[in-house]
Amino acid sequence: MHPFEESGLGRPPYRLIRLKICDPMTRCDYCGTRVRRRFICKSADAKQFGVGCDCIAKVERPGSALRMEVEEAEKARQAAELAERVKRAKDVLARNTKLLRNTKHPMRPGETMRDYVEYVFEHGGAKKRAYVCKIVEDALTKGTKRK
Repeated sequence: MHPFEESGLGRPPYRLIRLKICDPMTRCDYCGTRVRRRFICKSADAKQFGVGCDCIAKVERPGSALRMEVEEAEKARQAAELAERVKRAKDVLARNTKLLRNTKHPMRPGETMRDYVEYVFEHGGAKKRAYVCKIVEDALTKGTKRK
């Protein structure tokens, strides 16, 4: 018997309906742990329940439909969060034309940190874009200069 079924959450197979970002007091219907990201699932007998990603990883075998749906939803959430973060950082740069102009480029003499950040926004991968977002956020909030 599937662990979710044993807990009264319905019969397998289970399908992901949506990912819901919740307040920190929301709990997983399976284990009772507080979860911020709650995956709303539906059982074969039409019961809906919300569980955290850790419980899904614990009880679903790799390659199962539910686990793959959860992994895809999590990737999409991360990509959307990064896109929003990049948009905010670009907006900051557009409003603050002098931001990062007095800081040296990390690799190229004669260029500025702003040149580096703008290049990474256009050509970098996800990790690099997240890294330069942090540079912009730090420069804006702390007023510090990276060397």
